[in-house]
Amino acid sequence: MDDCFDFFLLEDLETLESIERRSVFIPEHRNNDLDELMKMISVEGIDFIKHKSAIHEQSDYRCCKALAELRPQYIDLPQTEDQRMQISQKFYREFGFPGVYGALDCSLIKILNPGGSLAETFRCRKGFFALNVQTVSDPDLSIRNIVVRWPGSTHDSTVFDHSYLRAHVETEVPSSYHLLGDSGYPLRSYLMTPFLNPVGAGQVRYNAAHARARNVVERQYGVWKKKILVH
Repeated sequence: MDDCFDFFLLEDLETLESIERRSVFIPEHRNNDLDELMKMISVEGIDFIKHKSAIHEQSDYRCCKALAELRPQYIDLPQTEDQRMQISQKFYREFGFPGVYGALDCSLIKILNPGGSLAETFRCRKGFFALNVQTVSDPDLSIRNIVVRWPGSTHDSTVFDHSYLRAHVETEVPSSYHLLGDSGYPLRSYLMTPFLNPVGAGQVRYNAAHARARNVVERQYGVWKKKILVH
């Protein structure tokens, strides 16, 4: 398992020990969630692990399951007013956009052909098989929410509309906070998008501040993909 841990660049000893403890108790059967998680790992990444460690598919599964079980410790939406305020204030200080709860976007993660009657739904607009993964980033490029279950042909707005995130911001987040999304998302009171054809200095300034603030999610994807060799 050591090569697997090194591959994911998990250098913190406490994190490694936590993964190892969890991996001992992983059941041998599969489930749909783990099938999706396995698809999320890049084709090149899995090949690298197998080449380096001479491990089989079950070991890949155990490693991914152990990592997935750590999710609640590292990926969580701000729940309290203090947490929301801290994120919002940092977005404003750094990018000049008030009331931001997080930056939202989707990215295509390449996978192997899953086979079966629904295989072509995973073929994305770029022609390869993929998952369309949604994340929310804070100003520090931390992933605060993630959805990994939609085929690559799914539109970004569809992923959002069927997510827990949408229900959460609609019912549990004060109206003074909002997400930032690109023009592929519909404009809503809690989801701010850019003007497609800005008119006047005010709309131009809005678009500029929006682009600066929303860029954190694109940078977050860049960091993530670089670390685990995802294309």
